Amino acid sequence: MYVIIIYKLFLYLAGVRSNISKNKTIYNFIFYRENPDKSSTTYKSSNFSNAFAKFTTSCTTSSRGRSIIFTFYIMYLAVSLWGTVNIKEDFKETDVFFHESYLHDQFKSFYEYFNDYHMRIHLVIEEPIPYWELKTQETLKNFTVEVENLPFMTGENLTESWIRYYSNFINANQNFFRTDYTNRKVFIYNLRNFYLKINPYKSYYHDIVFNKNYTEIIASRIFVQTSKVNKTSELRYVVNSLREVAARYPYKISVYHPFFWVADHLNKVAWITMTSLSTAVVILLVISLIFIPSIKFCLITGFAIISIQIGVLGLSSLWSVDLNNLTNVSLIISVGFSIDNISHVLSSYYSSKKRDAKAKLTETFKFVGLPIFYGYATSCIALFALILAQSAVYINIFKVIFTVLTISLAHSIFILPILLSVFDKPNNNTIRPEVQYNKVPAQITQEAKLPEQDPLPV
Repeated sequence: MYVIIIYKLFLYLAGVRSNISKNKTIYNFIFYRENPDKSSTTYKSSNFSNAFAKFTTSCTTSSRGRSIIFTFYIMYLAVSLWGTVNIKEDFKETDVFFHESYLHDQFKSFYEYFNDYHMRIHLVIEEPIPYWELKTQETLKNFTVEVENLPFMTGENLTESWIRYYSNFINANQNFFRTDYTNRKVFIYNLRNFYLKINPYKSYYHDIVFNKNYTEIIASRIFVQTSKVNKTSELRYVVNSLREVAARYPYKISVYHPFFWVADHLNKVAWITMTSLSTAVVILLVISLIFIPSIKFCLITGFAIISIQIGVLGLSSLWSVDLNNLTNVSLIISVGFSIDNISHVLSSYYSSKKRDAKAKLTETFKFVGLPIFYGYATSCIALFALILAQSAVYINIFKVIFTVLTISLAHSIFILPILLSVFDKPNNNTIRPEVQYNKVPAQITQEAKLPEQDPLPV
């Protein structure tokens, strides 16, 4: 509605102003140049547009200009690929809040002063196993020791393992009780009716799940303690390390903590981002093929979009933008921005009636060169308001969108014209079929003329 009503109103006012003012002002120099034919109301392209079109065409069609552009493009691609490969997958709780919010200070203080013993992790054995066998007890002991020796763990001092303490209790009192604890019934009976009745060990009752008739242990858990996990990337390392250790043992063991969803999110965010970006690119290619029915132009569009997205990922990574769900939304939006300028250039180039690629490029940039710059400038001005938000989320959105706007502008002005001039040869012109079919040879036209007849007598 804004484009249909408000923008057309401004165009009407600009037309009224152009009819009133006929002086050679800066406005006339930038926006239009009067037609020498005073009787005509049409206007040629502006002096600025003509100069810009000649400069762009000469840079992208000359061998020297192409060499310079190709050198810069290789440097851009190398830096972008390096940044893409080394992109960090991280999420900070403080990024969600404004810098002046009390929650921002609260999380910052928590990680600075109260994070020495942060997470109490559950190691859950989810299946019935023969706990009374010495081999099983030794296996669980080795598993617990291996977990305790992982980075960011506190060791055995803060570990709560009922099987370890019960085994120690059995070994310390073996001579006193003189019972066979390798027997399932004896092991479970003394565990329930004696060991768990002692005050220091009553809390372990909640770590053991018996069946209905209390003849078998169907599940149990062990607690281990983390230390100084200050970043979500460190939490991701802890979770993945615990799961790798648990997978090496013959039992069905799972690790759990309420904050593990953050690590699971970081494990999937790269795949989600690549899938979303690929889907968006494919959809854009299908849409561009509908409006510009040319396989060649579709491939050029696809190459340009992929090149722009590689630059957005790599340069945003070098600009301290981490990959997470929040930035994933900005990256998906950036796909739409990446095709904006490209679609203008391709559409104008495709509709041109010139037969030579250089002439087509000159005509294209006479009409769309200035609007591309205006669109880039106004979008950047609108984006600068996000810097004042004092929130990492908005600042990251600004970084991603500003990067894609700048890279898209450079591609539409320098990379795209080179591709069009290389692949659109004079003998392989892109004149639309309906324009060619409407041309009728002059010989057929002359043969079709009726002979002149004498005027009828009055």
